[in-house]
Amino acid sequence: MKFNVLGVGIVGITSAYQLAKAGYEVTVIDRQGGPALETSFANANGSLVRLLLAWAAPRIPQKVIKRAFRGTCPATPAAAKD
Repeated sequence: MKFNVLGVGIVGITSAYQLAKAGYEVTVIDRQGGPALETSFANANGSLVRLLLAWAAPRIPQKVIKRAFRGTCPATPAAAKD
């Protein structure tokens, strides 16, 4: 059986690998010149920066302790005020 996989981001390339490993003939197609140049690239950049920079900011340990006992999610508007 033959499969065409569209996109060489993390999902596409992992799917293609698993299909090939299972013995299927796989063709991978992408409009970009290299792997992970669209959604996979943008997601990694945006999510990692948000997660890492927040912990490097001043007073984060105090804010985390305060929010842990308040019972609201840090993403809510009430939590963002402190």
